[in-house]
Amino acid sequence: MASTHHPQGEAPGSGLASCMKQTLSSGEFSNVRFSVGRHFGPVKIFEAHKNILAMRSSVFRAMFYGSLPENCAVPIDIPDIIPDAFANMLNYIYTDKAENLNADNVCDTMNCADKYDRYCAAGASLFGEDY
Repeated sequence: MASTHHPQGEAPGSGLASCMKQTLSSGEFSNVRFSVGRHFGPVKIFEAHKNILAMRSSVFRAMFYGSLPENCAVPIDIPDIIPDAFANMLNYIYTDKAENLNADNVCDTMNCADKYDRYCAAGASLFGEDY
C-alpha cells in the first residue's frame, strides 16, 4: 500500500487552494456582500473578501480601493450576472480552479470572468485557444 506524504504540520486537504475554498464557502472574515442575478429571478447573496478580490482582479481593485470606492455597508448589486456564473468566478478567484463548469454555464461564467478581468483558462480550454 502506497504511503501519502504530507508536509510537516499539514493535514490532508489543508493546502492553500483548500483553505481558500473553505474561506470563501464559510464567509468567515468576509467584508463585502454581493446581491447577484436580479434580472434572472431571485437574487443570491455572496459574501467575499475585498483584499482577495482586489489582488486577483483590477476591476475589483478599482471598485474597492480606487478614487470612488464602493460602499460595502450594503450588498453590491450585480443584476446582470447569473448567480451560478458569479459563484464559479469567485471559486476561480479564490482557488485558481474552475470547478462546476459544464456546457450549460460555461459561456455565462466566461462572460462574468471577462467583466471582472479574470481570464478563466479552464473555461477557455473548453472552447479552444481562440475564445
